[in-house]
Amino acid sequence: PQALYMWEMLTLEGIETHLSVGINLGMADNLGVSGIMDLITGQGPLGAIYTAQQRFPHCPILLMACDMPLVGKEDVGLLIENRKPVVDVSVFWNTEKKQVEPMLSIWEISSQPFVKEALGQGRRSIMKLLETMNVHAIPHPVPHHFLNINTREEWIAFQQSRRR
Repeated sequence: PQALYMWEMLTLEGIETHLSVGINLGMADNLGVSGIMDLITGQGPLGAIYTAQQRFPHCPILLMACDMPLVGKEDVGLLIENRKPVVDVSVFWNTEKKQVEPMLSIWEISSQPFVKEALGQGRRSIMKLLETMNVHAIPHPVPHHFLNINTREEWIAFQQSRRR
């Protein structure tokens, strides 16, 4: 459901949107959305970025994780408005955690060699990769929007906390 919400939100904003599905393209089909199957499996988000860059080599890639339920169109709009195409990646800076939030970011065409090299060397960490790149970090006014939900239990707890 969260992936579908994100897909609909981006599509309504006029952003061509595809769901990265790793190895199960049927998941996107079941949701009725456009899916992209990873070219290199088991590489996590970096593999998804690589796949998108290979499929759309002449376009910047907006990466948005589907497990951040508080991210909304205002956050996406803020990122797009503050994007700097002259850098490799535009990303939010979490002022509470004092770190970048790479799961909502824009990867420019210039980032492609970095991604390809990292994967070729067996590196999967986006955080470590960003340390080697020219990055534009945009302070985010509401850092808790980057709350990450990874399990069913976390989702239930999140839903219960919203009802209070």
